[in-house]
Amino acid sequence: MSVIVWDGKTLATDRSALSGSIHHRVSKAWRHEGAILTGTGSVKRIHEMVEWYKRGVDTPFPEGQKTSNWCHFIVVDEHGLKRYEQSPIPIEHGFNTCAFGSGQDLAYGALAMGASAEQAVEIANQYSRNCGHGVDIFHLKGE
Repeated sequence: MSVIVWDGKTLATDRSALSGSIHHRVSKAWRHEGAILTGTGSVKRIHEMVEWYKRGVDTPFPEGQKTSNWCHFIVVDEHGLKRYEQSPIPIEHGFNTCAFGSGQDLAYGALAMGASAEQAVEIANQYSRNCGHGVDIFHLKGE
């Protein structure tokens, strides 16, 4: 269970991972060659997608991502945010605000009221039992 928020300048994620009924504190985003990589859904699929992206998007697409147990794999780079679902063709979000994961509705409400990505994740953490353990913040230039 997650919340990932992009406000056009900053990517923010919660830090909570659920294993059965236990919440663990984890990092949900990683840097790779100037890009920020993250995702929601199956952790196994997210890691498969990270490895695919690192190999190059022209390499064979992970077969597991084509199943019903796929993830939203998110890449933020100098062109903005793009999301991969069940194919190697990304959905381009660019610099438009967006949110993903079980806390996305709360985050969208916060964004609509003028919150930053960080503030939107804080609000989702406060009101969703599926999100929590703080906020990680990422800027493209590593600030």
